[in-house]
Amino acid sequence: VFGATDAPVSGADLDKDGMVQFPAIIGGTVPVINLDGFKPGELRVTGPVLAEIFLGKISKWNDAKLSALNPGKTLPDQNITVVHRADGSGTTFNWTDYLSAVSKEWADSVGDRKS
Repeated sequence: VFGATDAPVSGADLDKDGMVQFPAIIGGTVPVINLDGFKPGELRVTGPVLAEIFLGKISKWNDAKLSALNPGKTLPDQNITVVHRADGSGTTFNWTDYLSAVSKEWADSVGDRKS
């Protein structure tokens, strides 16, 4: 029997069920930003800024924190629309685990689970 998951299984669960776990595939989870006037990879963001966007604390493209990361760029006074997967998944775990690692506020208020 073979199974796969993006989220690691705890050592206790592995031992309890007589399973082993090993990495088989490595993949990335990345934010996609669609903003007129910016080519892919041109807009700079950081992990803590992404966490603030997903927490709703940064809601405009021309927020001071985004502007500071993008000197010389004119960011529009437009709302940021966050789109995310609605169901829980391994990919959701990877995303929330990353945001928890870069933002104490995210870790304390949302955490690193699959939903």
